[in-house]
Amino acid sequence: MEKENRILQFVKNWTLPVSIFTGIAAYLVFALIPALDAAGTAMAPFFDAMLPVFMFCVLFVTFCKVDYRKLRPVWWHLWVSVFQVLTIALVMAFIMGLHLSGLPLVLAEAVLTCIIAPCASAAPVVTQKIGGDLEQMTTFTFLSNFITALLVPVCFPLIDKAADMTFLTAFAAILNRVFSVLVMPMVLAYIVKHATPGLCRRITEVKDLSYYLWGCSLLIVSGTTMKNIFHASCSLSFLLLIAFASLMLCFVQFAVGRYIGRHFGQTENAGQAMGAEEYGLRHLDSQHLPDAALLRGTRLLHSLAEHHQQHRDMDLPQAECFALTPTTSFDLPCHRQERFLTQVVGTFRK
Repeated sequence: MEKENRILQFVKNWTLPVSIFTGIAAYLVFALIPALDAAGTAMAPFFDAMLPVFMFCVLFVTFCKVDYRKLRPVWWHLWVSVFQVLTIALVMAFIMGLHLSGLPLVLAEAVLTCIIAPCASAAPVVTQKIGGDLEQMTTFTFLSNFITALLVPVCFPLIDKAADMTFLTAFAAILNRVFSVLVMPMVLAYIVKHATPGLCRRITEVKDLSYYLWGCSLLIVSGTTMKNIFHASCSLSFLLLIAFASLMLCFVQFAVGRYIGRHFGQTENAGQAMGAEEYGLRHLDSQHLPDAALLRGTRLLHSLAEHHQQHRDMDLPQAECFALTPTTSFDLPCHRQERFLTQVVGTFRK
């Protein structure tokens, strides 16, 4: 019994690393064992469907705790948003001014994606866990998604001239995603909170329920990350370069967010708002991000960077981080396995 308690305590304290490496291990089992190919293919639709369900439940439970009367913009929202817009303009000027193409353009797109991505939908879960203001983070999550809905249809068609999507089409696609991921669980939570307060109280009394639901969704995301790394249509060295750039940008975003938040007494909130972002953008993958799988493959190192930063925000050793999420699949052609493993072995030999 004591051993089981220690194991449970370890999982509670290190939810982030446990979820990440469990997801990676699960993908590798299905990808590298030929006898499990059929099972992996059959399970893919199940995981595709479960991920949005987990996220809906995470946000529903979190929004049951929100005081809706306190949902209003505050000053640090403005300055974080201004910094994001100015940084995006700087990166766009760099790309357009130098007329980048090929791999340099892909690297620049990776950086742009990290900056333009909205605050992750699960950000309120982590913010509440580390003692931040749930209502302020919830408000900023909606604001950030709206800013992204405006900027993505402007920026990416300028980079990819072949993108066949109008501003209104892309804007509507993103808002539709925001509605299903954020608005629907909030509306349902509002109804439950005011129509059936007893049920709402029972839900909120379950300690850290939304946090562990989020850990389950992160497990699926980690498997997807490993899949994208295996399927990346570039060299391993270039993939590591993008991962390193994402890692460094994560630290910079956290640092800037905390600096802004310090002036308003909201260090944890602003740090999470800048550093914990949604990298899904999957409704635009095929049109604007041909290398989206490659970009999303850097999420693992970005998540671990967030884990390091969050140790500074809390007394407990828990690890909180998130990043929404593409869908998951467990199929991997044999030639992809061989190419990836050859690159890994070659790198270590060097």
